[in-house]
Amino acid sequence: MLGNIVESAVSERLNLPGSFSRRASQFIRDKTGAGEVYAHFMFPEHLVKETRYLPTYAPVIACIRDIVDDVNDILSFFKESVVGSETNTHIMNRARASCCSPDDVLEQVCRDAAETIHVASDAVAGEEVVQQLLREFVNGYIMWHLCEDRYWIKEVGIVMTEGKD
Repeated sequence: MLGNIVESAVSERLNLPGSFSRRASQFIRDKTGAGEVYAHFMFPEHLVKETRYLPTYAPVIACIRDIVDDVNDILSFFKESVVGSETNTHIMNRARASCCSPDDVLEQVCRDAAETIHVASDAVAGEEVVQQLLREFVNGYIMWHLCEDRYWIKEVGIVMTEGKD
């Protein structure tokens, strides 16, 4: 709630001072993305008993949160900041804070997402059910974005057609 309140109340005049800018932007991103909530729902008790699997998946909850947020930022960038004019997104805020282009930040977020997916998968190796749930979630989350018209993914040349891709 805090992130949503801050984002909606002050988005146009959000002050991201100097070296603190990236941390402030990350704070708002963490609070508005709800990635942690998605991460916890990935491991339903009937498939992954906490008494057995919690020590395996708890350490990767932060990775899953970051994957959710990064994938959303990457696949929302075109609709928000290329064809759209949103300037209070995590990528745009990081670009301003780092004095670099949004394209450079987008590239970094892509690298971070790929690395985080590998790290999380490696961390749960050996527990096939947990690894499978993680893989299915990441693939499904990416596919959902690719298939949703509101992300304008077709505009960048990625077209998903039922039963053919």
